[in-house]
Amino acid sequence: MYIGIAATNAQNTYNIPITKSQMICDLHHGSLAFYLESEKYNRTPIVAVEDISGEVHLYNSHLLPKTYDSKSTFFIKLKQIEECIYRPVIFVDRTQSEVQIIRDLFGLVPMYYLHIPGIIFAFSSSLASLISLPQLKPYLELNRQKINSYLTWLKDGDTYDTTTFYQNIFRLLPGKSLVINQDSIKINQFHHFDLEKWSDTPSKLQIAKKIRHTLQERIKKDIPEQPGKFLSQLSGGLDSSSICGLLRKCRPSTTFDTLYLDTDTDLTNEFEYAKEVADYINSPIHKISLKENHLEYARLHIEAFGHPEYMQNSALLNSTVLEEAHNLKCSVVFSGHPGDAIIGYGTAHLATLFENYKWKELENLIDKDTNLSETFKNSTSQNPKFKIIYSLIANQKSRLNKLQLTVLIYKASSYFKIPFTFFILAFIRKIKDKFDLPAQIHREQKTIEKSTESPTVSHNDYVNNTQLMAETDQFYAVYSEQIININEEFYILDHLYKIQHAFPFINKELFELSMTVPSEMKYAEGQRRGHLRAALINVIPERVRTRQSKANFGKYGKQAAIELFNQSQHLLANDEGVIWQYVSKTAFLKAKALLLKEDAPLYIQNRMQFYISRTIYLAIWLDHNQKSKFKSFF
Repeated sequence: MYIGIAATNAQNTYNIPITKSQMICDLHHGSLAFYLESEKYNRTPIVAVEDISGEVHLYNSHLLPKTYDSKSTFFIKLKQIEECIYRPVIFVDRTQSEVQIIRDLFGLVPMYYLHIPGIIFAFSSSLASLISLPQLKPYLELNRQKINSYLTWLKDGDTYDTTTFYQNIFRLLPGKSLVINQDSIKINQFHHFDLEKWSDTPSKLQIAKKIRHTLQERIKKDIPEQPGKFLSQLSGGLDSSSICGLLRKCRPSTTFDTLYLDTDTDLTNEFEYAKEVADYINSPIHKISLKENHLEYARLHIEAFGHPEYMQNSALLNSTVLEEAHNLKCSVVFSGHPGDAIIGYGTAHLATLFENYKWKELENLIDKDTNLSETFKNSTSQNPKFKIIYSLIANQKSRLNKLQLTVLIYKASSYFKIPFTFFILAFIRKIKDKFDLPAQIHREQKTIEKSTESPTVSHNDYVNNTQLMAETDQFYAVYSEQIININEEFYILDHLYKIQHAFPFINKELFELSMTVPSEMKYAEGQRRGHLRAALINVIPERVRTRQSKANFGKYGKQAAIELFNQSQHLLANDEGVIWQYVSKTAFLKAKALLLKEDAPLYIQNRMQFYISRTIYLAIWLDHNQKSKFKSFF
């Protein structure tokens, strides 16, 4: 973890507020100092300093030689070292009074910065630490657009951008470099994905072997070098089971524990699968129950994050795992996050078949994909096949005019024998939801702020040979707000609980390979993630390897949101409270009533628990912000 601050003119120099500063750089008579934590965590930044003679000296890194004869030599070497992809690099150029910061490729480590030209520049991997610097207080205006986005249903699926909850603080995009001097700030692309090595499209067997090898190599690097226990989360799903199985292949004789979180709800109960995997790999499994103090842990985490919590109903889930790992004296916790996104489901294959009128093949696949049918069955009492076709039609709305869409509906309903009443009822439900459900929960602004486009991740910047991508949606799933925000929160939680998470699926070669695998091969006749399943033969039990069902957290999410609300009523009781400047109390009360409704459909419950939880997380953060009550790690 790191933090730095600099004045950018001679008249505004600061007394360095960081007591353990290791580096000092003169930015044209201002001074930059930053504190860098010791290399306890494997994502600690690499720091390089170019002195007046032109030599480059490295600090805090065992990955690279300690000295280079020039800056260009250093950067050539930097791009050749695989581990440099997964950690930040800070380059201090004393000859040019310039600092360059390179963020890791997958956004594992946050990078926040504030730059007021001619006055101040500050940066940190911890937002809470950054906003705790007294020199930054005049510049901490809240970002209303970000708050509204945070409160908006499904906005987590948007592509990751540079904005934060403060107008003047920004996030450096993953894989980008930021160069700052006295006069300017420049941002460039540094890391890239190269798909050329996969251009021959190897066979499914070759792909499976490569996936298994790549994951195992990543796991070996994540296993702690020094003696110390490690454990792995095990939910019984494919991603966590695959990590546990491959851990055993990497360490055949090492004892390691697995953790299963018991949410005590029927739809999430998958202990039988987890136990089967644990027995198969001969690993002790700890079935641990969640605590009930949702509010306490939400406060603790938000105080450390410096922003409202993103992971839905996760404060208790994460704290339970990390505290248990600490109790077991483990230094590393392996996780299957974000395996789904990195590997890819291949569901784009369905859309391709639909668009190309290969409807017989499409119908056969839908019949085979029991998980897809179950997903839609849980969301509506109507025929799941009809719902799937309806969703595929809806995806065509953006490219078809009204006449073309009407013709498509007629042809699809005739072929798939969908009664016209289905479309009428769907339309009626849509209209009914428009009146019955709160469309949004944030308050309308009396003065409309001009919406500004923020820089965001684009596959054209990151991927060489984009023509080799099987589907672009997979790239944007990995670089969504949801995934990167989770990465960033885990980084802070690791420091808070003194534990290191390991995410073997976050792997450049694995992602490059997965991006080139044809959707049809991924979809594997309804199995989905077929290329990963093929890699796991004789690694995990066959029943787990081939299962298509997934745990549904809807019931637990509802229960957790209600408990969080009951514990947080004092935060919401004051009609003049600051939270109601941002949230419509009328919409909130409507959302609460719908959440408490016993027979509400799952799609309504999910949205209402989102509204309730996000409102409370925002209220906690606003309270902390008013009191300047954030945890500085320095």
